[in-house]
Amino acid sequence: MPGPITQDRIPVAPQYPGETDGASAEQPGSAWPDGPGKLPRPSVVTVWKERGR
Repeated sequence: MPGPITQDRIPVAPQYPGETDGASAEQPGSAWPDGPGKLPRPSVVTVWKERGR
């Protein structure tokens, strides 16, 4: 797990990953974060940059 939030790290919290026009429980607009066959759900991830990249 990455360390604390710094200039190289930022939390990202997608609230409605499957929210698109025409999406429904039967026809979801996304399967994030669990993949095909799963409903989309809110999550929190940390994005970071490796030094020098």
